[in-house]
Amino acid sequence: MCLSVVFVDRVFVLVVSSFTYFIKCFAGHTSRPFFFIIIVKVMFFVLFSAFCSLSISYFYQQQFYF
Repeated sequence: MCLSVVFVDRVFVLVVSSFTYFIKCFAGHTSRPFFFIIIVKVMFFVLFSAFCSLSISYFYQQQFYF
């Protein structure tokens, strides 16, 4: 339950930061390719959260078995 709350919080932070970055790029404050950065951020957060959830569930399974 706690992990899903953390995951939702991470996704919310990612969406908000990507949206503000999109607004900044649209306003012309920065010239970096924001789509590439957003895709990299999304992939990193998805992989990181999946790894965390898998490792935590594996740890709990081992704890319950032993």
